[in-house]
Amino acid sequence: MRFLPVFVGLVLVSCTGETFAARNNRQDVRQAFQPLKAISTKQQRTKQVAGRDTEEFLSLQSQLILSQEPYVQQTIDEEHNIRDSLETVRDAKCAGFVSTATDALMTLGGISFGNCVAKIDKDMFLGLYSSATSADDSTARQEYARTSLLSDWGRMNIFTEAAAINTMIEEKLMISSESERLFATRELSTALKDALQECLVNARALLSQSLSAATSQVDNICDQ
Repeated sequence: MRFLPVFVGLVLVSCTGETFAARNNRQDVRQAFQPLKAISTKQQRTKQVAGRDTEEFLSLQSQLILSQEPYVQQTIDEEHNIRDSLETVRDAKCAGFVSTATDALMTLGGISFGNCVAKIDKDMFLGLYSSATSADDSTARQEYARTSLLSDWGRMNIFTEAAAINTMIEEKLMISSESERLFATRELSTALKDALQECLVNARALLSQSLSAATSQVDNICDQ
C-alpha cells in the first residue's frame, strides 16, 4: 500500500461512469455493520438462527469486524469533505479528475481494510486448527470457512460491495456448526484484536495521507 500517496496523481487519467450522487451515498456501508451489532450485543439472535455451537464464534468474529467501523466512518467523513469542497470549484474538468481519483482511493482503502480482516481470518484459523495435519487441512479449512464471517468479509470491499456483504452476513447467520473447535476462540481474542487494531491503524494512516493529497489538489490546482 505504499503507492497510495502518489496514486492520486496517477489515477487522473482514468474515468468512471458513476454519478456524484452514487459516489456520495455511503449509507449502505454503514448498514453493513448493523447485523453484526445485533450479534455482538444481543446474542439471543445468534442462538435463534445459528445454533449454540456457533454463538461464541460468531460473537467474537462480529466484534473483530466491528472494530473496523470507526476507521471506515473516518474515511467516509474525509471523502465527504472532499466532495463538499468540489461543489464550489469552478473548473468542472479539474473537479472531475479529483473526484475520480477519490473514487479510486476509496476502493483501494476498502481493499486495505479487507486485507486486515483476511490476515486475522488466517490467524484465527491457525489458532483453532493448529493440530490439523496436512492430510485433513483442506477439510478443516472448509469446515471453518463455512461458518466464518471473516473469511468472506476479507475477500470483499466494504466501500464497493456493501450490499453483497450484508447478504453474506445474513446467509452465514443461517448456518449452524457442531465443531468443538469453535469454542476455543476466547483465548485467541486478545491477540487477534490487538493484531487487527494495529493493521487498521496503519491502513487508515496511509489512506488518510492519500485523501489529504486529494484535498490539496482541490485547493492548489482546481481553485487556482
